[in-house]
Amino acid sequence: MAKQVSADRSRQVAESARERGWARPSFGRELFLGRLAVDLIHPFPRQQPADIEKGEAFLKRLSVFSARPSTRSRSSARPGFQMP
Repeated sequence: MAKQVSADRSRQVAESARERGWARPSFGRELFLGRLAVDLIHPFPRQQPADIEKGEAFLKRLSVFSARPSTRSRSSARPGFQMP
């Protein structure tokens, strides 16, 4: 049988897992704190050629996938049907 855990114990575990210090700047963290640190995302860092090729291959597959008609739209294409 599973052991019951108190709310206080759950809170202690969550607090102990919280990151105390930040070794590197974080765009997401700054945004969460209400600060827009554009310098962390612009200009975009230079990529290695292998990374560029990998990204371009992914975008090509994504483009082919997104150009296909949606399965949902085909299956719901019946008279009187309204998308939720």
